[in-house]
Amino acid sequence: MFRPDLVRGVAGLSVPFRGRGPKPPAESYRAVFGPAFYQLYFQEPGVAEKELTADLDDTFRRVLYGLSGDAPEISPMLAGDSGLLGVLRRPESLPAWLGEDDLAAFVGHFAGNDFTGPLNWYRTLERNWELTAPWAGAAITVPALFLAGERDPVVNWGPLDQLEGALRRRVPRLRRYELLSGAGALGAAGTAGGDERAARRVRALDPSGRRFLSRRLVALPAGEALGLLGGLVDLVAVLAPLGLRRVGGLVDALVGLVGVLANGFLGLVEQVHGSLPPLFTSDSAAVPG
Repeated sequence: MFRPDLVRGVAGLSVPFRGRGPKPPAESYRAVFGPAFYQLYFQEPGVAEKELTADLDDTFRRVLYGLSGDAPEISPMLAGDSGLLGVLRRPESLPAWLGEDDLAAFVGHFAGNDFTGPLNWYRTLERNWELTAPWAGAAITVPALFLAGERDPVVNWGPLDQLEGALRRRVPRLRRYELLSGAGALGAAGTAGGDERAARRVRALDPSGRRFLSRRLVALPAGEALGLLGGLVDLVAVLAPLGLRRVGGLVDALVGLVGVLANGFLGLVEQVHGSLPPLFTSDSAAVPG
């Protein structure tokens, strides 16, 4: 939106583009959702940090399951008397897509880290709103894709059947709009078929079918944790400490480099032979669930 001349295309996950509102975010959220809205709950320094770090194991059980498609209800994202985690259901047992080892990895990575940096992003909402005044009313004009879970709390803040139309008015070159059936805020997570949802997400972001390496990594059971990390958006993003974000950025860069090299190699093969071997075509790139 800021520099469309430098962007060939954009993909949005979970959070639809709503544009800059006419009023400051806190005022708007308070009017629509009330004072318990999670982004307002994050405003007071130290409050959310204390809750999220009190029991990391419980935090991740509630967040990863409570915002997924497996949760029996879609979270309203409103803090209760006991905080935000109290309104997220704790699973009696972990779903198939989240193992105890995966959970332990999350807890181990976040142990000893401070959540203030990520939470501060929400505490700059007003400042960001002020700085973006020159873009009031601006639309996203580059080719775009939007992908979310149909049970994601964010897309259910308003009438779901009106979301696509509203998004297309703000993103006139929206090439593809897809809600993954049964999926929640994590995209790859949900009821039976979580691996297939992860594969569908990758296919949507890479319709050519040539980034077969990354596609297979996401679909592998061991790679499901990476799929979850890639799909953590909005609320879940506040749990990412700065150190892990740097590591995640390095991993993304390496995967991207592999993708570029693979695409270049396959492009050369296609030029020489006129077509790609069946293994690399989009029809044969589907990953078994």
